[in-house]
Amino acid sequence: MLNDSPQLDRAFQALSDPVRRGMLARLSRGPASVSQLAEPFSISLPAVLQHLKSLEEGRRQRLQARTVPRDAVITFNYDVMLDYAMAAELRGLTSDELVRLAEMPDPKVAISIDAGSFEHGLRQVDYLGKRSRQLEFFIRHGATSNMLTKLFRISSADVTLRRRLFAGTASSLRRPAMPPHPVREKIQARWFEIRKGKEREPERAEDYEELHRDFSQHTFATLWAVVHEFDRD
Repeated sequence: MLNDSPQLDRAFQALSDPVRRGMLARLSRGPASVSQLAEPFSISLPAVLQHLKSLEEGRRQRLQARTVPRDAVITFNYDVMLDYAMAAELRGLTSDELVRLAEMPDPKVAISIDAGSFEHGLRQVDYLGKRSRQLEFFIRHGATSNMLTKLFRISSADVTLRRRLFAGTASSLRRPAMPPHPVREKIQARWFEIRKGKEREPERAEDYEELHRDFSQHTFATLWAVVHEFDRD
């Protein structure tokens, strides 16, 4: 005779409802948001939560939740239970706290990562890192605030903070002296080559980096002034 009949009773009771069976079938294919679970049955979100609670009380599933914009993604695994209070506490942890929790030997915790969104996140982190290093390079080589706000689309206040962080106050930040006319002509000719075929596109930081490689003895402020020497105000 089985000694866990109360647990079996809860399990069978949880699975007796066709809506709950449908939810389990959906979750067996992968994570789903609360609204996605509700959609096939035309029921409210509170009703979905009540069904999830009933499934949880069957003690045959583990509820694992993580937050995403505007909704919660739900995944079920079998044989272990995580109650709603614990799930809520888990959702409230920061990334650092989740990492520390996962590193502990006692609680068996695994952090699930969606491969597609993770790859996108890595690309974003890489882009932002490169952009930050590029901004630092420009600041350390004398770019003006006007140049930085236009090329990097950041506010004047942010420029001031970054300048203090990377360069402090230096003489190279003063209004640059224009180089001799023959040098200005060479700079403008090289700029024309760099921008050839891109006249309709906005100027990019990469364009000025390429120009600076050929005229590294000049600051970005000087190169900017020469490039825009004949611009109309």
